[in-house]
Amino acid sequence: MPRKVNDLTGQKFGQWVVLSRHPRDRHRHDLWRCRCECGTERAVFGHALRRGKSSGCGCTSGCGCTWHEARRETQQQTARKRFTTHGLSRSRAYRCWESMLQRCFNPNNPAFPDYGGRGITVCDDWRSFVNFYADMGDPPPGLSLHRINNDGNYEPTNCIWAPPSVQNANRRRRPINLVDLKERIALGGLIRRQEREFVLDCIDAYVPPHDAAGGFAPPPF
Repeated sequence: MPRKVNDLTGQKFGQWVVLSRHPRDRHRHDLWRCRCECGTERAVFGHALRRGKSSGCGCTSGCGCTWHEARRETQQQTARKRFTTHGLSRSRAYRCWESMLQRCFNPNNPAFPDYGGRGITVCDDWRSFVNFYADMGDPPPGLSLHRINNDGNYEPTNCIWAPPSVQNANRRRRPINLVDLKERIALGGLIRRQEREFVLDCIDAYVPPHDAAGGFAPPPF
């Protein structure tokens, strides 16, 4: 005899409102079609609703979901308390935040030309360390602050903690100074890998145009 299932239709669990029954999964677990306050609909396990393990879709602050706003406020309060009582000003997270501001706002910083100098900035919320820490938390070992879009700003939707391999793959290529490159070639100086590849590409692509006198143009490097 099939077991009786309590009808949850119309009930509210956190930000979820139960719309209807949903077909069970392959393990015969009860599922319910739910809608979050932000409008997202999803199938949710009945036991997760009843036990409070699922209270919303985890939507972002831009959707108007009060659950997320309350959660972020709690994170900020926790960050503020830790910053005050546990010396976060000496933490690696604080150093990452401080370096981010220096790169974007201090013209005397060596990295400024590649960040603030080309328009990269920090969102208003993250100019406060408490808000930055509430969103990003502590950096895991071996990871550093990374912008997903290399031309985008420092903000929650564009930043993650990432390993060096990801950082290097997304790194912006430095512009090549041809005058400086020719001087270093003439003097037998060091040439970066990017510059060497550029020179070889020029050689491969260059076909000297002969004129009536039999002369030809110099190569473009």
